[in-house]
Amino acid sequence: MPYIKSYQAVLVTAVILILICGAWAVVNKVNNDGRNSTDSGVTMTIQKVTQSSISYTLENPTGKEYGFGGDCGPFLYVYKNESWEYAEPIVDSWTCTALMYTIMPHSEINRTYNYHIWLGELPKGYYKFQKEIYDLSANETIILEQKFSIS
Repeated sequence: MPYIKSYQAVLVTAVILILICGAWAVVNKVNNDGRNSTDSGVTMTIQKVTQSSISYTLENPTGKEYGFGGDCGPFLYVYKNESWEYAEPIVDSWTCTALMYTIMPHSEINRTYNYHIWLGELPKGYYKFQKEIYDLSANETIILEQKFSIS
């Protein structure tokens, strides 16, 4: 049906615009159990950290679908001088292909982000990893974050 395909094309275009243009609303809350959650119910849990990568799980216990972009680009902050600073990439320029993955209802996804490509191996320090997820039905961007240290 041409109408459905046209609707899907509009939806895909809207998702790409959301990825490129940024968030309309940000919700963020850190739980005491080591997981990061939001009012949406989606959580991010760090599984393993090395000087060159981070493995994490996104869990969606809700009945809704959420989208998220690939692990492309630097999503790390480093704690310096009593504030969080963006971890500067070691490459002069970079590009990413806009991909949207889906976290299906009542499911989880395990991912590994190899940040050494963008940042090199991380020295000892305190870091913050952020991941954006998208609630397409509410037209909302949600930022999940976890803090970790390398010693």
